Amino acid sequence: MRSEGRLRSPFLLFRSVRACAAQARDPLRSRRGPRAARTGLRAAALVLTICIGLTAWSGPCGAQATDTLAGTRHIAAAGAIDLALSRIERGQPKQPGSAEWEQWEALRWELLAGRGRDAELLARVKAYREYADRAASSVLRRAARAAIRLGDYGEARGLLARLFVRAELRGEDYRDARLGVIETYAAERNADAAYHAMLRFQQDFAPLRQEEAERFVAALVELERINDAAQWLSQVDPSSPWAAILRLRAGLLKADAAIAQARAALAKSAGDNPGAWALLAAGGQAQGSSSIAIEVAEQRLNAATAAGALPDRNHPGAALWRRYSEAAQAAANRAHLLSGDDAQWLAQASRMAAAEPQLARALLAHLALKAGAAQTRAEAQLKLLGSMRDAKLVAAAVRLFDDGERFPIDALDSRVRLELGKAALEARQPLFAVRLWRDLPPSAESLAQWQLRQISALVQAGKNDDALAMVARIGQAQPALAPELQRRAIELAVAAMASTPALARALFSLVLPVAAGAERVQVLTGLAQLAEADADFRTAADAYLQAATLSPAQESDRAALAARAAAAANLVRAGLRADARALYQWLVQHAKDAAIKEAAAQALKSL
Repeated sequence: MRSEGRLRSPFLLFRSVRACAAQARDPLRSRRGPRAARTGLRAAALVLTICIGLTAWSGPCGAQATDTLAGTRHIAAAGAIDLALSRIERGQPKQPGSAEWEQWEALRWELLAGRGRDAELLARVKAYREYADRAASSVLRRAARAAIRLGDYGEARGLLARLFVRAELRGEDYRDARLGVIETYAAERNADAAYHAMLRFQQDFAPLRQEEAERFVAALVELERINDAAQWLSQVDPSSPWAAILRLRAGLLKADAAIAQARAALAKSAGDNPGAWALLAAGGQAQGSSSIAIEVAEQRLNAATAAGALPDRNHPGAALWRRYSEAAQAAANRAHLLSGDDAQWLAQASRMAAAEPQLARALLAHLALKAGAAQTRAEAQLKLLGSMRDAKLVAAAVRLFDDGERFPIDALDSRVRLELGKAALEARQPLFAVRLWRDLPPSAESLAQWQLRQISALVQAGKNDDALAMVARIGQAQPALAPELQRRAIELAVAAMASTPALARALFSLVLPVAAGAERVQVLTGLAQLAEADADFRTAADAYLQAATLSPAQESDRAALAARAAAAANLVRAGLRADARALYQWLVQHAKDAAIKEAAAQALKSL
């Protein structure tokens, strides 16, 4: 069994009293004066005394509590969602069906939804359909929302249909579920079904709220059902972009004015306004502007959460590729470029980059797909990727290139694979980065540096076994990591401690033989915390004490004093009370931090 040692660790809880202790030593910085500072010192000492006292009281047996459901809920409430999910993996009964299993599962679904891990959530809902039907309505609503985000609209409607037969689904929840059905039809571009569902909704819930009328108008405008959308114009905010689109289509608003209104709304919302983007697209269409059409398509692809959420279901980047192709041909004709003269197309893209970046990207996109020479295609792909990165369109670039038909990974230049993998990590698409980097040799980086970069991608993609295997290969091939690689390995280990302790331990162990100074202290502290969480209190005490004794100013270094106190507490839990007493006595005699000294004295009394 695993303990909750990481949560009770005195080393970590010492940090919570530092501010009070610092204020006590410098009362001039306290806004409430020396008396408040002295009170802060007493409070800090009391908190620390309680912490160490509780740790000592718990003993070796009390510390080995299992991952309880209540404790996991507390961890989740504190914001440590990944840690809570890892505790669910350990603590949930293996056989479904019991009340306790269902309580764990409900918490799992809630956390998966909160973390945005929609695919996992939906997979478990499908696997445990019987439980899902017994669970609270909120579970099915979360699952339906996850299915919508994933573009699995049929599954979303199935989940919503199961909701409608539940007696407890009333009021706002029922209304929201009905709107969810309409959303799925609109996303599938099933205009007739969406429109008929809207009419039924209006019949059942008249009068519509303004935000509901705007949702209907927005969906119908995107579906090119302008006449149907117009019936709700009177219920839409007159200043809304959707109202402006209807007026534009009716000839009551000029294209220039529509574009200006859209630009103003986008500037005010920092670009986060779907209605303003739709108005900009409508204004650009009225003007016949290829640049605006590309700009909107790029932004929509950049903001998309799933392929199914986009108008073109063939591939998330299909709409943008179409815009690029149309604009590239028009721009090439204006510049009198000859088909097949790739060098001139590339030169024209460079000339247009500053003044007309969207059209320049269109030319690059044409070359990225159709240039005659592999070298030219690679150059165009790198330039296109760089231009989109400069325009803060990294997610769009990744979705554009994550297309096995247009860009088989094996056919991509190694430079493109490297840069695209970096972009994929930025866009939180680690699985794509892993696929891009598989079997890719390092370029300007050392082998170990390249492997550490790959470990980061593997961890983010959840491929922990592959990451562990790569750590082992680094240890075999290069046992003495350079200082900058040591720091990178430590960063990866710290990030992996909560969710992947085995990987964190492997990385710390890789660095330990060669680490020195602050890096060695950090490695030892990490190993101590991992051992403490595994209820290996002797190992934890050993590592904490090593970290403490590395400080050149052991009597005044707060971190070193805290590590020594943590070592003492773990010795108590390991049953080595004589050793613990010696460490506490040293703290009482030598520590120059009053709070730590007082807490150690109180701990001695309990031994």
